[in-house]
Amino acid sequence: LATVDTEIANATTPVPSRLNVLHKYYAYARQELEQGVRLTHLTRHLLGIFKSQPGAHAWRRHLSERAPQKGAGVEVIEQALAMMGQVEERITLR
Repeated sequence: LATVDTEIANATTPVPSRLNVLHKYYAYARQELEQGVRLTHLTRHLLGIFKSQPGAHAWRRHLSERAPQKGAGVEVIEQALAMMGQVEERITLR
């Protein structure tokens, strides 16, 4: 879906990288967690972001196992990213 605007509407806006999207989502997740939203409700939207990428299974497994735990915070997202061995673009999510 990342390229649908370009393909259908001839949009010229560059497609953001998965990590760029994740970086922005991380800030959103922090705000939502502060308002009492459980992490599992936020991470379900992230499960497919690395589909067909190396380490995607580890990403999904970690989020699926850890996000539902009581008190889970954004560190679960950071840990999942680290487990993937994502090295194409190092980012700090904080």
